[in-house]
Amino acid sequence: MELAEAAAELLADVNASAVLESLALGKGVPKAPKARTRRRGAAAAQRSAQPKSAPFDTYERVKDVVQACRSSRKREREREPPEPLDDETMRKCARFTAGMALAAYEPFLHLVPRLVNIVTLAEAVPMPGSGLVPGQPLDLAKIAARCNGAYFAPKRFAAVQMAYTNPRSRILVFHTGRVVGTGCQGPMGARLAIARAQRQMADEAGVHLFIRNFAVINIVGASSLRATLNCEAFADAHPHDSHFDRSSFVGLAWRPPREACCVEVYSTGRMNLPGSKTERALNDSFSRMLPELLRYSSSARLLAHIPEARQAVHRPAGVAGAPVGVPVPVATVLTREPEEAPLPEDGDGDGLDDDTLNALGL
Repeated sequence: MELAEAAAELLADVNASAVLESLALGKGVPKAPKARTRRRGAAAAQRSAQPKSAPFDTYERVKDVVQACRSSRKREREREPPEPLDDETMRKCARFTAGMALAAYEPFLHLVPRLVNIVTLAEAVPMPGSGLVPGQPLDLAKIAARCNGAYFAPKRFAAVQMAYTNPRSRILVFHTGRVVGTGCQGPMGARLAIARAQRQMADEAGVHLFIRNFAVINIVGASSLRATLNCEAFADAHPHDSHFDRSSFVGLAWRPPREACCVEVYSTGRMNLPGSKTERALNDSFSRMLPELLRYSSSARLLAHIPEARQAVHRPAGVAGAPVGVPVPVATVLTREPEEAPLPEDGDGDGLDDDTLNALGL
């Protein structure tokens, strides 16, 4: 029974492929074959009398199919019941965000950074009874040859690269036993990716390893001000901890002191936030850096919702009295050069001022 079902599915796939090929060539939908008869002349005349469909543009046909799929998904979403927003549901969801330091983002939750990349580090040691000697280098060529989807180019990079789709990540295995994970969007996804690599090496390559000392070494966040930023004015106001050179890099790099992350922001308002090791530290640091970024952006009106104490954390001393919600011009940030004292009067043009001559009695 299972063989018959498999044969039926294979036949359906072959027929579907034949239909798609026929449509792409402009031959129309092929008809099911009929039993042969002796009247071949009449059948040939009947086939020649059938109208042939004109060939079509494959790109346009695929575009129509994609648009139809989007419309179908939109109709399905409209049929779905709305998500409950009652107090009980909110209390159940609050336990997932209780430790994320989101109180400072209450007026504008759209500015909360999202995680885009997690870099993790772990140590792989041979398991007892696996035949591997602790302290000896791993056979990376064997792992790359037997593991499906592994990539190893020792002349380019001295690690086996193992890529996964779910979770989307890339695992690097070095001969020393160090395992580096990149590409995940959360610590739990990074743990799962390393566990998948461990299982694949055990099943396909016969290399049984024990993973220990898992740690997150870098978290990269991303956010957007949804407004334009005056990078030149910001760099002039923070010359000691920011760098902006349009000829070498179009973005502004800002690394304020005593913060867990730094900011790479562009004039469009989009920014990357690398450097932190926990999501709470990322949110906490960015909440103190956000007021200064808003001050030099076109959304400076949002400063009215931020307490003055938080605004003054990274504000330069020269703009202490700046009004809230108004961008600070560059002239108020730069130090003014001292004015030159006026020259004394010299009435007779002899090079000596009149006050000095009167004091000498001349």
